[in-house]
Amino acid sequence: MMTLDENFEALKCSGLRGLYNLGQTCFMNCVLQACFNNPILKNFFLEESHVASDKCGNKESDSSICITCELDMLFEAYYSGDIAPISTHRFLYSIWLTSKELVGYDQQDAHEFFICMVDGVHKNHCKELGHNENSENCSCVMHKSFAGTLCSTVTCFECGATTNSFESFIDISLSLNVKNSNNGQSFNELGLSRIHCLSDCLARFTAEERLGNTYACNKCSQNNCSRKLSFHKFPPVLCLHLKRFEHTALSTTKIDTFVSYPTEMNVSKYSSTSEIANDHKYELFAVIHHVGTVDNGHYTAYLKFMKQWFRMDDHMVTKVDIREVTRLTAYMLYYKVV
Repeated sequence: MMTLDENFEALKCSGLRGLYNLGQTCFMNCVLQACFNNPILKNFFLEESHVASDKCGNKESDSSICITCELDMLFEAYYSGDIAPISTHRFLYSIWLTSKELVGYDQQDAHEFFICMVDGVHKNHCKELGHNENSENCSCVMHKSFAGTLCSTVTCFECGATTNSFESFIDISLSLNVKNSNNGQSFNELGLSRIHCLSDCLARFTAEERLGNTYACNKCSQNNCSRKLSFHKFPPVLCLHLKRFEHTALSTTKIDTFVSYPTEMNVSKYSSTSEIANDHKYELFAVIHHVGTVDNGHYTAYLKFMKQWFRMDDHMVTKVDIREVTRLTAYMLYYKVV
């Protein structure tokens, strides 16, 4: 499991600050709020680990604006001690330059924005470091924070052969559809009549599934195999995405099912390794919540800061009770390793 460095010490500094809504940019604000309270990213940027150079682009040139430099300046402003809301217009423009699908002031999906932001900073940081952005052992700040590894185990019921393959991930998307899951199994097939909690989603994500006739055993060529996913390496920050928006060829619908989630959890039972169970303990530090419909909705973030929870609603910062946090129909959950 990937853990915080032995010498890692979370920097103590002032915060929190609201972010201005620039025109339906709540999807960006809530993801940024989660990033500002991510211990890996916070230490990286506040320790000035990113230094502007020719490799990352000239910040004064619109055509080569550096997304990592812009994020660095946002971190500096966020923890400057000022309490006034921050304008994120430069960072938004840097996102537009790297992710054309997000250009404009239409409401966007917070999860899609998160993936685009991570990918943009990843590519930019790799360029700065002179590393291959497609390397499996990427050392960019985003991968140091969010990257983990899944193990896919395929077992043949005819000859008993077992094959393991590994795939890296930045976040885990969990299905809330009671009929179809990430691996094609329904909740009923797993003995679950409905979705109750986050552990139900993780149980289905890591459940064994029978593969159809499209898969043949590499050893005996028979079509009688199963596949099971497990976590081979957990990241320092685990991002879980609850798939509340279902897309079909004709429409997009939202699933408002309430799924309870813990503020602390041990995920060792989902691991493919025999590491000590204590190494897989996580603590919740950020929740992204979506209220409304697909076409008319609003995002807010909830953050744990100095042992207290706060609701971050664009420029407004409000202290809240933990009971409000645990009653949310969460869209994204951020856990940090304990």
